[in-house]
Amino acid sequence: MLQSLHIRNFALIEQLDIEFKEGVTVFTGETGAGKSILLDALGIALGDRAAVDYVRTDTKEFFVTAQFDVTDMPSVQTYCNEQNIPLADDEPLIISRRLSQTGKGQILVNGMLTSLRTLAGLGSLLVDIHGQNDNLKLQSDRYQLHVLDTFNRDGRQPEEIYHKAYQTWQQAVQRQRKFLEQEEERETLLARLNKEVREISAVKINPEKDTDIEAEIKRLTHAEKITAALQMASQLLNASGGSLETISQALNELQKASSFDEALLASVQTLETAFYNVEEVARNLQESLYTIEYSPERLDQLQERAQLLRDLRLKYGDTLEEILVYQAIIQKKIMELENAQETGDALAQAAAAAFQEAQTARDAWNETRYRAAAELSGEIEIALRDLDLPNGNLSYSLIPGDTLTPQGLAEAELVFSANVGEPPKSLSEVGSGGELARISLALKTVLAAQMDLPTLVLDEIDVGISGNAALRVAERIHTLGQHTQVICITHLAQTAAIAQTHYHLYKESSGGRTQTHLVSIPESERAQELARLIEGDRFTGTTLDTVTRWLQYFRAKNKS
Repeated sequence: MLQSLHIRNFALIEQLDIEFKEGVTVFTGETGAGKSILLDALGIALGDRAAVDYVRTDTKEFFVTAQFDVTDMPSVQTYCNEQNIPLADDEPLIISRRLSQTGKGQILVNGMLTSLRTLAGLGSLLVDIHGQNDNLKLQSDRYQLHVLDTFNRDGRQPEEIYHKAYQTWQQAVQRQRKFLEQEEERETLLARLNKEVREISAVKINPEKDTDIEAEIKRLTHAEKITAALQMASQLLNASGGSLETISQALNELQKASSFDEALLASVQTLETAFYNVEEVARNLQESLYTIEYSPERLDQLQERAQLLRDLRLKYGDTLEEILVYQAIIQKKIMELENAQETGDALAQAAAAAFQEAQTARDAWNETRYRAAAELSGEIEIALRDLDLPNGNLSYSLIPGDTLTPQGLAEAELVFSANVGEPPKSLSEVGSGGELARISLALKTVLAAQMDLPTLVLDEIDVGISGNAALRVAERIHTLGQHTQVICITHLAQTAAIAQTHYHLYKESSGGRTQTHLVSIPESERAQELARLIEGDRFTGTTLDTVTRWLQYFRAKNKS
């Protein structure tokens, strides 16, 4: 529960120190006295965004500190442990915020610097602030579904299962959609790769033979020159007086000389080797002359093939081996693309299976919602009877729909009928602010136990209500305050009468400055304060008697 709230230099507030107790605490005051400013300060302590506009004029910064007793709040203790916020047993939780005129701020939770996001998560576990806008929010289908899901405790696990299944289905659909979107791209790629394979395959590359093709072209291109050169070389070697004959004669003379000088034997051997080598060259030249054949047709064929190979090298690789490797790669890719239909079928089947699984999970979740909706409607109708709507009927219209949605329903709507014989209508069509306020309060009181919130703030939830209905609303808030700390901002004497603690806010101008003040109304003065709420300072004795009876009634209820 909220134990205290300390505010410094915040808008019209120079300094306020407010102590809170269990039960119902009421704040009253004229319009503009600072009640909404007080709630803004509390909201900032709970994680709302702060603006420099809140810093009081001619001051450097504002301070807001809220202290909570979280002894019986395991959810808060767990959250603090997860966020490494220091929280000892039986010690209060203290939240402090400051913001300067320059926009520099600081958030401390039990002395530890904390982010706004962490504070907002913590604040949602500490206090539920219900403002006038929540009555309008009640007309939103999304909020109505949120109310149901808050009440539906049996739906926690089915909801988690559905959201996982829904996400799996969405991912499967996305993969299938991406596959289909790439169909044209795959067909274009397949056509190109098939063309490339045909082009490479048509050449029938043989690295062993094709590597020498350029050399053969060179030989055929210069066949006449080669023949002439061979003939001339052969003639020079074999003709009378040619190289062979000259070497033979030299060898014969050298052999004669070596018989007289053994030192010449080495020269004889060298010259013999030279003679035999030249002789072998001469034979080879003769054989080459016999084998040389000039064929223009063969040359044309080779030049055409060489051009094909050059074209392939320009496109697919620097060497014939690289071209063959590339061919193998694209053939594998072609097989994958040709099998894409099977992939598409598999993706479609996976998406269908994921849809079926998500649909089953959705139906299981919605079954818990149907049961919760019936239970919630029954409890709200009981609460409405206590709020002077004896014939009020509130029920849910839930439509799953044919497709899947993140919330698991195509439509979820609260419909209401205030009187017997009137057809139910959407809450967005309920024109009475008083009826909306009572429906909202009925929901809040029913949900209070489900939300496990020890502190509930009601900001003029009783707006648009008067007379007996206002007294019934006050009784309902009083009942709520028996097991939940309730803080009320109100203009109604009936609501103020239920308070165990009553504060009055007023503003005062002095020295050219306006300032909000707060006073605690003692029990001895409460009747007069309630009478002033009804008739102003000139209240009648009858009004004083009426509010006195209200106070006596609620005091008796507090003791019982």
